[in-house]
Amino acid sequence: MAEKEENKNMAQKNLLLLKHKKADRIFNDQLARTGAGYFDYYLLHSVEDGANYEGYVKYDCFNWAKKKKEEGLIKHFGFSFHGTPELLDKILSEHPEVEIVQIQMNYADWDNPLIQSGRLYEVLRKYNMPFLVMEPVKGGSLASAGKEIEAEMKRVHPDASIASWALRFAASLHRAFRRRRPQYSLFVFPR
Repeated sequence: MAEKEENKNMAQKNLLLLKHKKADRIFNDQLARTGAGYFDYYLLHSVEDGANYEGYVKYDCFNWAKKKKEEGLIKHFGFSFHGTPELLDKILSEHPEVEIVQIQMNYADWDNPLIQSGRLYEVLRKYNMPFLVMEPVKGGSLASAGKEIEAEMKRVHPDASIASWALRFAASLHRAFRRRRPQYSLFVFPR
């Protein structure tokens, strides 16, 4: 079994809702493949309004993860979220064991009525909740911004790429965790 490299954080997500009867087997398989002995961060995948969240509650997934943490197999527990600010507030008030949340966060979705990044961020601030950022460059669509906007961005920061504006926005938010070379998400490295 390989040892975990020092200064590396290992994270994993699992859609336990659909596989609740196989949760332990899936978790153990995931852990065995890493060779690390534990996950630094383990997230319930894609928590959202309706039957999805109700299923996580019905199958006791939050307590399942809490037990894994007590066993030392998970260092920090949380979930990736795709729901409303109201549901996020409800979950965080009912599950104080949650230590981190992953949300879609970028400047284009801040006021988007479907994604509501700004309102989700305010809920996270209410609970002083650290968060992981998914979609900081919105699937690459924020790597370009139109000629006039790009010209203004280059005027202000001539050496910065257009995509870096999106990454700086997400990384500038209070309690967002960062990594020096973000890929698909801003991964966790606590301050």
